[in-house]
Amino acid sequence: MKYAFLLGFLVTNSTFAQTQKWFPFQPKNDFRAGEIGLAHWLDAPAGKHGFVGMRADKLVFEDGTPVQFWGVNIGGDGCYPEKEMADGLANYWAKYGIGQPSAK
Repeated sequence: MKYAFLLGFLVTNSTFAQTQKWFPFQPKNDFRAGEIGLAHWLDAPAGKHGFVGMRADKLVFEDGTPVQFWGVNIGGDGCYPEKEMADGLANYWAKYGIGQPSAK
């Protein structure tokens, strides 16, 4: 039992020491390219591969290109933003690769 306590103390202390170097992720409403920008994942123009469908247990475009999506879940009033807010959210999410299909 005393070894379990010692092990727990060491792991907790080690984890605490590692997290001291962390910094908060506080993205700004800035759509310019940055260090972690993922806008290059865009496969423009939208729809060039056709509609998405199922083949067996995979999502694929009409032209056979396999696809996966990253997304967000919004609810309530967030489902119906004003156009200006919707455009801003789309740009913000695109910068971080959210909602962008990725071929696998």
